[in-house]
Amino acid sequence: MTFPDRHYQAVRKKHQCFGCNKIIAKGSPAWYSVGVWEGDFYYYHMCDRCKEITDSLPNETFEDGLDQGFINEINENYKTK
Repeated sequence: MTFPDRHYQAVRKKHQCFGCNKIIAKGSPAWYSVGVWEGDFYYYHMCDRCKEITDSLPNETFEDGLDQGFINEINENYKTK
């Protein structure tokens, strides 16, 4: 990953959370990330709940990258165990 930038700010328009796919309302605080992963440019917004869950996951979780809505998948796997 190169030139990663991650910051916390109130969003100027509604965005979809990368982790859970829920809408982050205009004016709500959210994490914004932008950078390059294995040559591909990325950017996304994430709500506080998903950021907290992501921060608690082991680094190995991210080795293959993450798909949008990955928090929902993690929650589903947890429920079935």
